[in-house]
Amino acid sequence: MDIITIEPFLKELSAELKSIDHCGVVVFDLLVFNGRSDDRFSTLLFNGKSFDGASFKILSDIDQNIINKLDDYFRTHPVLPKKSVLSFSLLKNFLKENLKKNSGTKFSF
Repeated sequence: MDIITIEPFLKELSAELKSIDHCGVVVFDLLVFNGRSDDRFSTLLFNGKSFDGASFKILSDIDQNIINKLDDYFRTHPVLPKKSVLSFSLLKNFLKENLKKNSGTKFSF
């Protein structure tokens, strides 16, 4: 199984943010990298050219409605969680939660 790393995404995201002249805080959902742990959400400051690694912060006060919407996204795009750090049993349970909501959706392992 190939594990996804964040570095290629940061390079691509930096280029995109630079192209739209964005400067400010960017919030990351790191489910793929950290699972459903306390450090799932974090922020980095984008200074207009690159991310400032020294600005890294873990977020703990994420609204449950936002978490639910993000979980729904990952469940409907299972290729991402399948490449995550989630164990097989956690992944299976995580994706099965979507089956309860969308009874016609099928996932393969």
